[in-house]
Amino acid sequence: MTIGVLAMIVGLHAVAKSITMELNDVSNAFGTINQSYAYKGLSKSGHAAVVGTAYNDGRDHCDCSSIKQESDPNPKSDSHSSNGDN
Repeated sequence: MTIGVLAMIVGLHAVAKSITMELNDVSNAFGTINQSYAYKGLSKSGHAAVVGTAYNDGRDHCDCSSIKQESDPNPKSDSHSSNGDN
């Protein structure tokens, strides 16, 4: 019983850590979205008019610079690759 409880705790910790890492990836993806916009105003002589507006999304302290996929410095090699040693 004790071993089962300990195994469950370790498993739940691994799940919680994985979920936290995935949510961090999602937040970084949202942080890289540029939300700038601009549109011109409309007007018709003798009728209503709407002014235009613009917003330039600048860099915030919480924005990440970019999402980069890191390359593995020690890539795993396939044991069945053709290297001449068959």
